[in-house]
Amino acid sequence: MKHHAVYIAGKMTGLPDKGRGLFTKAEEVMSAFGWRILNPAMLPDGLAAEKYMPICMAMIDACDVLMLLPGWTNSPGAKLEAQYATYQGIPVHEVESLVPFRASPMIRRSTEAETEDE
Repeated sequence: MKHHAVYIAGKMTGLPDKGRGLFTKAEEVMSAFGWRILNPAMLPDGLAAEKYMPICMAMIDACDVLMLLPGWTNSPGAKLEAQYATYQGIPVHEVESLVPFRASPMIRRSTEAETEDE
C-alpha cells in the first residue's frame, strides 16, 4: 500500500506563531489516513523570508499531493505553492474537502480563530 506524501500549504505570515497550531492540527488529522506529511510550519525560525520558498518548493517536489488550509487565498506564498504544484502536475486540494477534517471540532475551532485574525 502506497503512503502518500502530502504537503500542507497555508497562510503563515502575520499570524500568531505563524499559524502553527492549524498546521499541526491538520497534520494530525491527515496522518490518521496513513499519509506522510511535509509540514512547512516545522521549519526553524530565523531565516530571511525569501530563504524559505526554495525549501518549500523542494518539499512540494517530494510530495504526491498538496493540501491547502483555510485562508490560503490570503497568502501570496500559499498561492505560489499551489501554482507551482499545479505546474508540476501535483494534485492540489483544499483540506476542507476531507470529511474527517471538517468534522473535527478541534479543527473547526482552530480554523474559525485563524479566519477571525485575517
